[in-house]
Amino acid sequence: MEKQEVMAMLKLCGCGRKISIALSRCDDCQSKHEDKKKDRHKAYDKVKRDKDTQAFYNSKSWKIVRRDVESRDNHLCQLCLSKKKIKTMNLVHHIKELRDYPKLGLMRSNLISLCAVCHQYVHREYENGNRKVMETELQRIVERKET
Repeated sequence: MEKQEVMAMLKLCGCGRKISIALSRCDDCQSKHEDKKKDRHKAYDKVKRDKDTQAFYNSKSWKIVRRDVESRDNHLCQLCLSKKKIKTMNLVHHIKELRDYPKLGLMRSNLISLCAVCHQYVHREYENGNRKVMETELQRIVERKET
């Protein structure tokens, strides 16, 4: 029998280059994407976060609690999971916001793992006047995890 070559499955990157189907972007586009992401974070920190908040998110205590919450939530977005969807988490969200409730900053019962899409959704709900309803929903999800 002759050996058959296995062809890699390819797709087009947004720039038009052929890339492996397993990748989301070519190396050049990925590098540009990461640079934009870093710039976005720097701009957010500069405009939205004060020095105390930046210090909090860089603290060893936060990193430990964040890791604990990620483990508790099995590295899954808990809002998606509550809707019977499975999606990995991107961040740990303060249900009652850190700037308003700094004493709850390290309380596991005030923290939930979310994907980026759900995090944006939660903050839109907060801004649209549905803060209490959203906080209650997120709190119920966390309470089920804690028991």
